[in-house]
Amino acid sequence: MSVPTVPGYPDYTQAGTNKNIPWAFSKKTIIKFYDSSVVPQITNTDYEGEVKGQGDKVVINTVPDIAISKYQKGSTINWQLAESPAVELTVNRAIQFAFKMDKIDMHQFLLKNYMDICAQDAAEQQKIYIDTEYLGAVYADANAYNKGIAAGRKSGAYNLGTTASPVAITKTNIIDLLINLGGVADEQNWHEANRFVVLPSWMAVLLKQSDLKDASMTGDGRSTLRTGRLGMLDRWTLYGTNLYTSVFDTPNYCYNVLFGHKSGVCFVSQMVETEYFDKLETTFGKGMKGLQVYDWKVTKPESLGVLYCYKA
Repeated sequence: MSVPTVPGYPDYTQAGTNKNIPWAFSKKTIIKFYDSSVVPQITNTDYEGEVKGQGDKVVINTVPDIAISKYQKGSTINWQLAESPAVELTVNRAIQFAFKMDKIDMHQFLLKNYMDICAQDAAEQQKIYIDTEYLGAVYADANAYNKGIAAGRKSGAYNLGTTASPVAITKTNIIDLLINLGGVADEQNWHEANRFVVLPSWMAVLLKQSDLKDASMTGDGRSTLRTGRLGMLDRWTLYGTNLYTSVFDTPNYCYNVLFGHKSGVCFVSQMVETEYFDKLETTFGKGMKGLQVYDWKVTKPESLGVLYCYKA
């Protein structure tokens, strides 16, 4: 604490010549908050264990559509060849981290587990990187019936927004819009389990501010306004994230809000290598590096949709 002194009084701090008052370094680090990761919750990872390195290919068999026709007595049967093309998932994405510390610094640090703390941060940063990339790209593969101003495979009755014509979201209309997404899903015959909507944080706030008085709508035993928990709404599992990348669509910043069913996208990720170096070759110190490969494939575009919207 720098307290003023009268002229001529000795300066005992580290800034003076005596240096009798030491600096105090904490043995704890400031808590770091991370954005939550949603990709593992909204995709299927059935083939993750089969991926060993970047460039690996996973061949996924699909189920054919069996044709149904009317039968008349004495008619000739037309046999269908039960076949369906396989889907190939090639892993072409990879990220890395590498950090080092000089041995003198490590010896003088009070935090002897500083390398472990950095490794934990690297793991969190990998999740953030992948989520940001995924949410900024996968929506483009959504089925044409699950987006746009005339969404709905049978009715075309749902306006989910499009470029130059985004949907304005308010606390008054947000519940109706989420229920409309359920209509789009129903017309694609999605299973009711494992449906999801990934809300940008501002949209989650509007939902909490909406007229959400019936706690049973979110599957919560108490009011959503009291718990802050999004939970379930009309068969949707609601997730919140800060990792959407907005699109400037004059004069608004718009978001491609993803909704879908877990069957729609196959996601694979493999930590190929994590290596700790107790002795670096080119300097006196320790280091750590890691390599992760990952990728995704939209295997069922009909199980993926997008709401193009902005905060009104």
